[in-house]
Amino acid sequence: MKTRAEVWKELMYSPVLQDFNSLCISEIPSDALQNIEVDIERSVDSKALPMEEFNSEIRKYNVIERKKELKHVLVAFAKHNSLIEYCQGLSYYAAFLLHFFTPEESFSILCHTIQKNRIERLFDKKLSLVSKVLSVHGRVLNLTLPEAIRKSIHAISNSTHDYSAGWYLTLFSRLSPSIYAMILDLFYTQGFPVLFHAASALVEVGHRRYITDAIKEQDQRMQILFKLAEYPLPEDEFRSVMHRNMQMVSLATIEHMLHEANI
Repeated sequence: MKTRAEVWKELMYSPVLQDFNSLCISEIPSDALQNIEVDIERSVDSKALPMEEFNSEIRKYNVIERKKELKHVLVAFAKHNSLIEYCQGLSYYAAFLLHFFTPEESFSILCHTIQKNRIERLFDKKLSLVSKVLSVHGRVLNLTLPEAIRKSIHAISNSTHDYSAGWYLTLFSRLSPSIYAMILDLFYTQGFPVLFHAASALVEVGHRRYITDAIKEQDQRMQILFKLAEYPLPEDEFRSVMHRNMQMVSLATIEHMLHEANI
């Protein structure tokens, strides 16, 4: 039986024609390099994450070596993709990939993820697609969230959805490894619309657990909402809510919304 990582690799690994070993030591613009170096410190933990369910699949972890690998992946990507160069947030996704794949494989999967889902403009220098993605995010939440939570979120966020921009720009990789792996199983097979259901489940489950009536201050509620992806969440409940939402609003419907938004 194939491991999860083997299945992911079959789905997403497509070697880039340019030589990785040359790309990863290339010169890139100084601002991109500076952002990469800052984000590496945020993205690589001082010790390996608790990932017991993946023990047979994950690579040996050494924090110094992992930072070096992540820098190679991100520099190679910046050189390879001049439209994006580097977008803050991609380091979290690349760091997750490095738990399972070599730097060259992680680089190729990162490239293929963006190309396959046609989301290059989400990460370009102007973040051209962010406002359009957030408009679709709002439509999906209106169709899937329980009414009380939907009204609460509207009140907290003043009917905007800026709180969720970072979720999409990190491809939801700040979530716990077990939940994120479940999302990737769907994302890698069914595409970008899956992430909108991940967002709705994150809002619903996170709100139920952390934005309780005991939290009175609006600023505090907003801070929690912005950071929901970093909080521990019950995997079974998240999975159940996400499955329910996918029954309520089909991925084809979200694909149509994306088309209407010119994404």
